[in-house]
Amino acid sequence: MSVRTFGTATVLLVLALYSCVATVGVQGNSQLFPERFRDGQAYERALSAERHHHGSIGFTPNTTANFFNQFIFHNDPSVGTFADKFYYDMTYYNKSGPIGPLCMMYLNGEAPLNGAVGGYMADIAQAVGACTLTIEHRWYGVSLPGPLTDKDLLTRSLTVNEAMEDVVALMRHFEQQIIGTTPTWMLVGGSYSGAVTVWMNEKYPGLFKASWAASGVVRATFDYTDYDGHVKEVVSRECGDALSNVMRIAEEKWETENARLRQLFNIPTYNGKTDMMWAMADASASSVQYSMKDRMCNSILPPAAGGDWAVLQQYATMVVNEWGPNFMASCYYSTECLSNSSYAAQWGPAGYSWIWECCNEVAYWQTGYPGSIRSPNVTTSYFIDQCRSAFYNDTFPDTWAFNKRHHGLHPQTLGNIVATQGSDDPWSTTGLRVSQGPTFPVNTAQCDNCGHCGSMMSPRTSDPANLQAQRALVLSSLKQWLFGG
Repeated sequence: MSVRTFGTATVLLVLALYSCVATVGVQGNSQLFPERFRDGQAYERALSAERHHHGSIGFTPNTTANFFNQFIFHNDPSVGTFADKFYYDMTYYNKSGPIGPLCMMYLNGEAPLNGAVGGYMADIAQAVGACTLTIEHRWYGVSLPGPLTDKDLLTRSLTVNEAMEDVVALMRHFEQQIIGTTPTWMLVGGSYSGAVTVWMNEKYPGLFKASWAASGVVRATFDYTDYDGHVKEVVSRECGDALSNVMRIAEEKWETENARLRQLFNIPTYNGKTDMMWAMADASASSVQYSMKDRMCNSILPPAAGGDWAVLQQYATMVVNEWGPNFMASCYYSTECLSNSSYAAQWGPAGYSWIWECCNEVAYWQTGYPGSIRSPNVTTSYFIDQCRSAFYNDTFPDTWAFNKRHHGLHPQTLGNIVATQGSDDPWSTTGLRVSQGPTFPVNTAQCDNCGHCGSMMSPRTSDPANLQAQRALVLSSLKQWLFGG
């Protein structure tokens, strides 16, 4: 199962996409939504847009699941294997194309996987005659090496390096057991896996013919104040002030009218004050990230008349409408829930495994600061305490060492990679925004509501011109590197 060498007779196009969820109005791949974002209208709009686009190109993603015995530790097969879920789709497969068989591989990242890849990846598959392959990331969905309560196994086996090894192992399995040929590869990913795309080009030089890294968060970031700083920069002054006011009122009401506040936002008893403030901020900041800036701001402007509780009710209505009535109740935001095994049934949907990845390697801790929209009480100390409560007393993400190993904003690869960003995306501040050379261009779609991984989502005729041009650049770059000419 261990893979080290590959033939070059054909090209297998691998699309490694993790947690990209957004473009204008939240469209595209619905399965990319973290589970805590799947209860509201935003998710329903994504489902609708996805179905409409797939219908327009005559594409029905395959939903027949397959399973592959993946090593728990690739350097120690004696520990055993786990059943890793994957899908493949042959709709556009043309094994007699100009360079032989082409396929896409999609890595789902920090959410369950429920079908073959779609969105703009379906357009690419159609354009180049590719089949598609997609894998569920270890420790998410049903691809569990053990129960989430096996803290020792989870914390030892859930690493970026093991996840990258999984990709290569499935590539070999797909070659030998499904398509029956030894291919060359191209790699594409978005968000977390946009970063993985770059890191894999470093780890396996020459393995990939071409790559696409969309909104790749290549720099592990410990104290990520820039995230909220970017949110504040791209929303209007009035919207930013309204959000800051909501956060201020909520903190005050926590101390004076706690029961009423909990009832209004459906805040469970296991959430503390800072847990609540993190969730409150995530509801609005994620709206910006997921290309719903205008929709979110319009829902809270002008601020409701009638005093503080009217303002809070207005914000609560936005949260429930967009993210669902249980958003604030998610275990994801609760130190007590993440630390208490009696709540283990909620850990999977809460993203317990992603919490560990942040606590162990990449952090990405979105923190407040004086004058920010988010409460300044949401600090790195809060996240460190949460990590140590949920895992071990010495848990700490050494982002300096991680970036030294993977090179952060200065990737060390000669691979052919096109990187894309959206100008509204707050994650862009920890990703590549400057071209790295003639074989590593970086393009930012400069447009309102151009958010996280927008170019990867289902295209619409109403998309901004710069976003449409970005998609065209991606496709032309991939074709150039694959086919030449």
